[in-house]
Amino acid sequence: MGMMDTNFLVQFIKELDHQSNDRRFELLQRLLINQEIPTRVQTYATGKNMIIDVGEGEQYYGVSSHFDKVPFSGGANDNASALAVCLSVNSKHRTENSNIPLRIFFFDEEETGLKGSTAYVQKFGVSDIHCLINLEMVGIGDRFALWPLGDVSGQNPIADHFENVAQQLGVPTSRYDEIVTSTADHLSFANAGFQNVFTLTCITEIDQQVGYEYKCALTQHQSMQALAAILDKAPLFRHYHMPSDTFETISEETIEMTASTIWKVIKQMQQETDFNGE
Repeated sequence: MGMMDTNFLVQFIKELDHQSNDRRFELLQRLLINQEIPTRVQTYATGKNMIIDVGEGEQYYGVSSHFDKVPFSGGANDNASALAVCLSVNSKHRTENSNIPLRIFFFDEEETGLKGSTAYVQKFGVSDIHCLINLEMVGIGDRFALWPLGDVSGQNPIADHFENVAQQLGVPTSRYDEIVTSTADHLSFANAGFQNVFTLTCITEIDQQVGYEYKCALTQHQSMQALAAILDKAPLFRHYHMPSDTFETISEETIEMTASTIWKVIKQMQQETDFNGE
């Protein structure tokens, strides 16, 4: 069984670059088999989800990603980086021989209408999930963007907990109502009445500045060309849904920062649950 350090995971992202969605599924499945990680596959009408369950408990701490990409995109940051973080979180769980109940999702067809996550929720529901951190574009940047839909100041326990841990680690964190779009796989869970969920994206300070400039330009009804020129200034947006979204853009430090933060969040939440005797 090989080691899944961050360099190994970035090489896995490289292997996924520009592969078809079916091939990305096959490569992910092969990696999990080689690593002796038990998985289950949910086949639905138009696609396949892959799910990892480890640890024991009535409710799982969920971490989710999607393996599909849009045509012509390299698919590295969107969203192979999220696969790498999920694999890293699972590796940390195994390294510490933890019994914390953890469920990791690799959803299909996010890019064509959240079909994979919707199919999962419709079949299995959300009652056995305590919380869910959904990952979108987590391979570039030195800070976190949390984007629940609706009121960004509204109640969201898992987002609150994540912000507290990120502050402990000295990682700047902000909430947004959306990033590039307002939709991601967390919405399938929210639409089922599950509110303890948010989507996480990694960004830079430049992305934050460009985002503000872009919103101002929208209110001024600037041309599409002008808007595109603004977005091109931002590392997050420069390669979004583009052929240039390849492994060379991915930061090992960002992958490790994200996985370590998520794992610490899960461990602290479990410690609080144990302390309270729940």
